[in-house]
Amino acid sequence: LGVEEFAVSTMAGAPTADIFRIHSNFIVTAINSGLAYDLTKSTVIDVYDEKWNNIVRDLTTRDGSVYGLAVGVPGAEPRLGVYFNKRLFEEAGFDADYLYDLQASGEWTWDKFIEVAAQLTRDIDGDGVADVYAINESYGNFYTMSVLSNDTTLIGLDENGYFVNNSYKPETIEAFNWAVEFFDMGYSLYPENWNGQNELFTGGKVAMILGDRWNCNTWKDMPDDWGFVAFPKGPNAEDYTFFTNSEIWVIPNSFTDEEVDDILFALDLWTEPAPGYDGPDDWMIAQYPLFRDVRAVEETLAMARAEGVAKMEYSLLIPEISINNMGDKVHWKTETVMSYLESMQGAWEVALQTANGQLDAAVEEEAAE
Repeated sequence: LGVEEFAVSTMAGAPTADIFRIHSNFIVTAINSGLAYDLTKSTVIDVYDEKWNNIVRDLTTRDGSVYGLAVGVPGAEPRLGVYFNKRLFEEAGFDADYLYDLQASGEWTWDKFIEVAAQLTRDIDGDGVADVYAINESYGNFYTMSVLSNDTTLIGLDENGYFVNNSYKPETIEAFNWAVEFFDMGYSLYPENWNGQNELFTGGKVAMILGDRWNCNTWKDMPDDWGFVAFPKGPNAEDYTFFTNSEIWVIPNSFTDEEVDDILFALDLWTEPAPGYDGPDDWMIAQYPLFRDVRAVEETLAMARAEGVAKMEYSLLIPEISINNMGDKVHWKTETVMSYLESMQGAWEVALQTANGQLDAAVEEEAAE
């Protein structure tokens, strides 16, 4: 059920659901509507219990009140890791598990990524044009992961749950500039058809591709074996990073406190793991059949679930602030990183204040003029 139905039915005093499942892209609207119940008031659950997703809790916090929940560790469904074709790695002179070994040793860095990309990009038939490239040219995803992997975000959250602008932080600019420099090296390939990114990987034209955990189903019939590792880490980061995003549960504030406690009691029971499947590593059972090797599960997916590894890029929740739009302009040389950032600061400030619920419609209109 969407945020519009949540708002309309709650304002009418007759919510069409006890719990609304809202995509994180729309959670700002739900919170700013003033119609979501403050879950810290509940007497039956503790919103700070480790059972509840801490990234979602931080995202839905405003001045100590918490308006949304999600279950599970943030990295349970990691997004934008690196899938790699083992055959193409071997043909380029690497061991098939080379990226796993780099990741395990902590040496899977931006600099190592460029070294690997240079060796993977090969002109096999000698005609002066590469036949195999290192990676596909999906610059929006690449820019997003460049920022997150340098232990920063374009837009962040402060301690009170309000969005803040991180665009001028040195590590953010460093990440954008590194992404620009990488694409200028010629190790990436853009598909002939705009929707042909996945086919570059399955067809053996690129040795690596950024993908989500569920993309393992995309490559299930691929003849070549493949593996899955994190994006390489930047110089400002100590650990690897995955992007995460969640659907969020919100309860209308038109229910009484007693009714909300009844709803949360049922939700708490429903989200408990089944007896016999609640061990710390039992989640792996369902993952083994989906991947081509155990290292993807026991090393990469296990690492993604560790505290602090999965991160949210909060600009994705604010339509007016887009890494994809920036990547497009910078990638095609209509803007530089700094010229784009400088040109967008005024509009972004208005967008952030609006997202934070700090501007009403009249003030927003005046600020935009």
